[in-house]
This record gives sequence, structure tokens and C-alpha cells, in this order.
Amino acid sequence: MKKNLNCFKAFFIAVFLLLLVAGTKVEAAKVGHITVNPDGSMTSDALTAPHAIKLLKDEVIEGYTLKANNIYYFGTNGNELPANLALNPIPFFTGISANAQSSKALTAGKATVSGTTITSNIGLKSGSLSGKVYYNGDLYNGYSLSGNKYYTMTNGVQGGLKTGVATGTFFNGSSFGSLGNGIYVSAGVKTTAVANLRLYKNGNYDGTTTDWLKLGNKVYYFKNGLAVTGWHHLPSYGRGIKNYTYLFDANGVLNTNLVDYYGYKKFIAKKLFIVVNKRTHNTTFYIQDQNGNPTIPALTISCATAKKKGDTPNGTFRLEKTWNKRWYVYTKTNGGPFRYYQWAVKIHGTSSLFHSSTYRRKSAASLDVGRYNKLGTSCTTHCVRHQAKYAKLIYDIATYKLSVRKWRKTRVPVRIITSPNEGPFGHVNHPARVKSSTKYDPTDPVKKK
Repeated sequence: MKKNLNCFKAFFIAVFLLLLVAGTKVEAAKVGHITVNPDGSMTSDALTAPHAIKLLKDEVIEGYTLKANNIYYFGTNGNELPANLALNPIPFFTGISANAQSSKALTAGKATVSGTTITSNIGLKSGSLSGKVYYNGDLYNGYSLSGNKYYTMTNGVQGGLKTGVATGTFFNGSSFGSLGNGIYVSAGVKTTAVANLRLYKNGNYDGTTTDWLKLGNKVYYFKNGLAVTGWHHLPSYGRGIKNYTYLFDANGVLNTNLVDYYGYKKFIAKKLFIVVNKRTHNTTFYIQDQNGNPTIPALTISCATAKKKGDTPNGTFRLEKTWNKRWYVYTKTNGGPFRYYQWAVKIHGTSSLFHSSTYRRKSAASLDVGRYNKLGTSCTTHCVRHQAKYAKLIYDIATYKLSVRKWRKTRVPVRIITSPNEGPFGHVNHPARVKSSTKYDPTDPVKKK
């Protein structure tokens, strides 16, 4: 009877304790010291807890088992680990080191407690953990490499494909690597690009290149891998023997149109120099330097020159200010058909003119499409043809007056050459060909909208 009574009491006490524990909320232990008591319990600065009670996440410890000699083996979800277990990395969400450290992901291991000092071989987790990636115990923010493509990673979770500069580290699924001086990727793939004035060749930062480089339709000049900005006197981009003074914008891109940079009216008032290359069928406008030389390239356009060698003569000439016509009518000496041209200016000392392409009558809406589509070739009798927009530019340069009655004081030299050198901006291709039904030169400033 007495034995049964003792069993009843034991059962009652066990139930009472179970109910007490179930109805008691375990408060979060704060980061601090831990003391092992003689009876085997653990005492925290903020909470006294018997061994084998699991504390909540983000506390001093999550998942521990008290062992002999005050050694604590740490496993998953409070499960006891055998003392002789060869421990592999196991997930943890709180950390412990000397004097305790919280909110870290750990590898499995053991901690020996002596007084208030904790020594541990438990490492901070770096790698995959329960579907997320950690780095030194923290959720990883950086990049991942998968299938030779780079992705963003935020709070340990892989995001979308990266485009732009990536620096720091990356995770390849099993280990971490360094991105060195940074890489450039587009939709995750390493590619050649310029970012923040730095050159990335095949995705890797290149700090050695000193040369011209064209990427897409943009041209750069690099000095030790950094794109230059502002004005620079450099070797010709067209690989000629001369040096020129170039302008680069704030992103390092070569400015190939100083007409737009200065504005039309300010540009035509400058001291200019025009060079026609019959080999490349390019015309280049220069701003003269202080010595009157063509060293500041402003614009290169396509042109057409004479079919017969010498009919557009080589040499240095000038624009004839007093010989200019808004419409020029040409007829052959044998009484052949009339041809009409806009914006004509004579090249002094030659039989050649600068003017537009051909029209069938004195109307901007009567473009001779066949002849327009020959711009960029040798197809004229003597003259140098341009698209209407640029024929008007030369006309406005030639007829510019400082005031109503006063012509510009300086002459505008015209140099005609035959050279394989592509010029300061490289070769400019002929304009896009137009359909036979086209009425207007696409660049004509008087074209009806």
C-alpha cells in the first residue's frame, strides 16, 4: 500500500511538473556568461535552466547536452550527440564563443565551461545550411556562381542574374571565392565592358591597357585601364601618323560631333578647316589650333567624289565665300539633262563644288534616289557631294558673316587628299540606302515633317 502511495505521489509530482513546464514561457536568455552549477544545472546571467532544456532561437545557446567534465556537445534541435561522435558541420542558429556570441550559424562541436569562461571548437558556419548560405555565421550577401553564370545573393538566398560590376566574394555551391579587383557581368555572363571608367576585358578588370578601344558604337581611350575624360592630345584613332586633340565626355566616350557640342551657330563661327579624303570618301571638319593647323577633329561624314582620277584634284584650297548658291543648276555641255543641287559652294582654285546630292527639279521633294544611294563612292563629274544637312553646314560656314555687312576675316582652308589613313575618327560608312519611293533627303533641314 505504501509502495503504491509512493508511486501515486511520484506520478502526481511528474504531472504537476509537466503542467508547470507546459504553462511556463521560457524567456529569451541574453548574451552573457554561463556558469555550470555543482548539481549539473546551467546558470545564465538572465536565466537559470536545467540541462537539456532548449533555449529559444537568437539566445546564447540553441541545442546543447550536458556531459561529464562540463563539456557541452552541440547538435541540431537540442538532440544529444554521443561524446565520441566524429562531428560534421550541423546547422546552428545561435553562436557561442568566449563570453558568448549570439545570432550566428555554427558548425557542430563542443564547448568546455570553466567558471564563466567558455572555450569552444565550434566554428562559425560558412556554406549551405537548411537551404540558405552563411558566411562566417551570418546569412550571406554577395554573389553565387552556378552554371558559369553569376547571380545575386541576399540574406542567404539566390536571386536573379547579375548585370554590372560585382566585387567581394562569391559562393560556388561548395566553397567561397574572391572576385579580386572586381568583374563585370551582363545577365550573369562575364563580358568586356566599361564601368566607372574602368576597363573589364572578358569580365576581368584590366589595369594595364593604354590604347583606343571601340565597344559597340562607343570609342574610348584608356591609360592603364582607366578611360580618359575631357580634352586629350592623343595618337589618331584612325591609326594615322598624326596626333589630334580629342574631347571625351564624363563617361570616357569620345565625342565625335563638336557641332552639337558647341551648338550650330557657335561652331560655324569658329576657325575651321575641311579635309576631303577621296580614298575613304570621308569629309572631316576640324577646328584650327593656334597655329592654324587642323588638329581638333569635330565631325566626319561620308561624301562622293569624281569618277575619274584627278577630276576632284588633290591640294590645299579654300572655300570661295562669294561663290555660293542656294540652288545650283547643272547642264552638260552637250545639252544633256539638267541636274539640280542644294547648298552649293565653290572650292576656290578648282572646278569642283561642295553641294548636296542630285534632284530632278528645283524642289527638295524631288530627290534622285539612284544618285543619293551612290554617296560614299566615286561617281561625280568634279564635285564633292554630301547629304543635304552637311551641304548646308558647309554653305553656312562659307556665308557666315560677323555682322550684316562684314564677312569672316579668316579663310576656311579645304584640303583634298587620297590617303589610306582613315582619319581622326576612323572610317565613316556611306549613309543608309533609301527606297526608290523616297522624295526627300532624310537629313534635309527643309524636309516636311
